[in-house]
Amino acid sequence: MTAPAIIGIDLGKRCFHRHAQTRHGKPLFRKALSRQKRLSQLAQQPACRVVVEPCAGSH
Repeated sequence: MTAPAIIGIDLGKRCFHRHAQTRHGKPLFRKALSRQKRLSQLAQQPACRVVVEPCAGSH
């Protein structure tokens, strides 16, 4: 599997949605994670840029 260059995380109240892509913009995966699993799943990924999109209620 190709290592992701960027992982985007959409923060929600009950779950997080993750999207990863290569440095060329090719999607690698889209997954929904519970709050409890978010850090363990992210720790298993190789080093890359992580961007976060907060939920609408965070304003």
